[in-house]
Amino acid sequence: MDGKVLGYAGDDVNVIIEPELNLLLNDAGSFEFLVPSTNPEYENIQNRQSMVQILKDGKEMFYGEIRQCQKDMDNIKECCAIGELAFLHDSIQPQAEFHNMTTRQMLETWLNEHNSQVEERKRFYVGIVSIHKNDS
Repeated sequence: MDGKVLGYAGDDVNVIIEPELNLLLNDAGSFEFLVPSTNPEYENIQNRQSMVQILKDGKEMFYGEIRQCQKDMDNIKECCAIGELAFLHDSIQPQAEFHNMTTRQMLETWLNEHNSQVEERKRFYVGIVSIHKNDS
């Protein structure tokens, strides 16, 4: 979380409880988990600020933002992170009409609008566009 270890399998200090990662095709995905008050990062978890990354064998499986984290009666934090695709919900696209644009230009137009409304960590940039047919 935020570049620090929040949980590590088999660790006695950096402990998270009941981690559940939900990944779906074409969906933001989510990560839910519990954090005991003994975890060194317990006080640093911030709603809509903290970023969570899940790695498996050094490869990123999930990246997202803590959207909800609250303490229960036992002082355990119940947290839910939403995947980076949900960052697109943090901007508003104005109504507009577009003509004579390639698929890449259209994507760039939408993402430029999104990027102008969100902080750096929530920005997207167009990579390879592999649509060959342009039915504008």
